[in-house]
Amino acid sequence: MNRLLEKTAFIAMIIAVSVCFAQTTARWSMEWTHLANPSVYDIAFGLGQGTIGGSGENVVEFDHLWYFGNAGFTENSLQPPQTLFSDGYFPRGASYDSGAQFGDGVLFFPQDQYGNEFDYYDSFTVEGFFKTHGDQSESGPQQILRQAENDYSYGISINEGGAGCLRFAIDSTIDGIIFADTNLGNYADGQWYYFAARYNDPSDEISLTVLSQDGQVEQKNVQLASGSEVRRGGSSNMLIGRKNYSGSWQFAGLIDELRLSGGFVSNTNLIGNLPASKNPQPKPRQDDVDLDVQLQWESSQDIYAYNVYFGQTDPPAFKKQQTQTVYSPETLNPGTTYLWRVDDILKDGTIVKGEVWSFTTKRPSCDFFTVHDYNDDCVIDTNDLAHFAAAWLDCGIVPESDCL
Repeated sequence: MNRLLEKTAFIAMIIAVSVCFAQTTARWSMEWTHLANPSVYDIAFGLGQGTIGGSGENVVEFDHLWYFGNAGFTENSLQPPQTLFSDGYFPRGASYDSGAQFGDGVLFFPQDQYGNEFDYYDSFTVEGFFKTHGDQSESGPQQILRQAENDYSYGISINEGGAGCLRFAIDSTIDGIIFADTNLGNYADGQWYYFAARYNDPSDEISLTVLSQDGQVEQKNVQLASGSEVRRGGSSNMLIGRKNYSGSWQFAGLIDELRLSGGFVSNTNLIGNLPASKNPQPKPRQDDVDLDVQLQWESSQDIYAYNVYFGQTDPPAFKKQQTQTVYSPETLNPGTTYLWRVDDILKDGTIVKGEVWSFTTKRPSCDFFTVHDYNDDCVIDTNDLAHFAAAWLDCGIVPESDCL
């Protein structure tokens, strides 16, 4: 049995003990499989719709990319710099050279093979890295990603909103095409960039965040009409690097590490190295934290008080309202991951919801070495099984260096 089939056979058992992977729908690291199809493997897994799409029965599955056309899959050894990645993430292997394509053809997600996975209706997040071949700012619109080739749902493009502008657009059920443009810099200048395009359904808002190699961040938020939804594109494929099969709006550059998630992913849980608001201590996802830790954060103007949330659940439980920027949690357990959040209460009574952060406490000192005790809690249990399975499946573990 080959490795992919082994993964598929084993994955149903793992989902019961590894629920943390359910949010990510797919992640494509653009390493060529050296097969005709699929051309790029999905290295994440989650609950999908099945091969007929919309069958109504949730199954665990992979969502691979296929290629159709004249040039074949065009791989490039260049990758985004590690500085663009959040702690625990790193580039893998290669990138997709969309600019090397010619004639008819495109890299795409075939919904007829794996289900209409990315025709999101509620909140979703699209992340990725891109780099143009030299300065492409005067070369006209170029498509990085487009969902629903025939009935447009959402997309990421460069130069569509002006020279060097990066655009995230959705087809809204109320207002039609709505877009967020980041245009403070030239994002088609031949440098690597990270982007996070997010649709927040409860707040009826879209946002586009761009991180540059020099650490500069630009974010654009656009408010939608109340009750807006993303228009679903029906049974249509997602295209990467082109607007259509014939080559319109071909992206002249490299695309890498695309990740799509159902739900709004906060800054601290993105692949990109975006700064956390409030400068929280411990830092987001910090490991080996003392059991007597005090939670701290930075204040800002016009703050009357804070609502503090803390616990092992997501979202964490409400603990107290306070004016101080320090919170001391009750007794903590060793080798345990905790989540916390701080909401700002403004002087006019408005509550500004904060991000959810996490940290893991120090592991206990075991009396003896235990094989496969991956979280060092001196006990081998389902948490260790989930870690082992995720490492074997090449997905979901942070840091990714733990993957086998």
